Order: sequence, then structure tokens, then C-alpha cells
Amino acid sequence: MDPALTPPVRIQPLSATPVTAKVARKHIDNFLDDFQARSTSAQSGNSAVTVQLQKLAIALKEERKLVKNQMQTELRSYSFVALNLEDEFYT
Repeated sequence: MDPALTPPVRIQPLSATPVTAKVARKHIDNFLDDFQARSTSAQSGNSAVTVQLQKLAIALKEERKLVKNQMQTELRSYSFVALNLEDEFYT
């Protein structure tokens, strides 16, 4: 008979502080660097964790680029509308 499986430890956050994608990416990058340094020195790194953290960091970077591009597009459209309103006002 197989031994009973034990579920992973459940972590319950007590509070939360919202952060930007840029700040989150920096925290992940710092953690990833530290994790890789410890794993390399111990000669027993968990590559699955490293790969998932790298994917998360890349996704956050892409999300930040997308949001930045959307904001720039909206700003350009607002500028265009403002210019059109000025033209109508002065004509």
C-alpha cells in the first residue's frame, strides 16, 4: 500500500500591498538571482522553479510594455482630439 500523500504547506497572506509590474519584476529578478546563486553553490537547483520564475519575469516585462504602449496610443489620440478642437475653435 502506498503511503498517504501530504498536501503542500498552505500559505495564508495576512496583508497585501499592490505593486506595479516593474517593481514586481525587479523583486522576482532579485529573488531569481539569489535562488540561482544558492542552487549553484548547493549543486542541487530546482530548474522547474527557476524556469517558472523566468517565465513570470518575462510575462511581467511584456505586460508592462503593452500597458506603456496603450498609454502612449491613448495620449496621442487625446492630443489629436485637442488639436482638432483648437482648429475648430479658431476657425
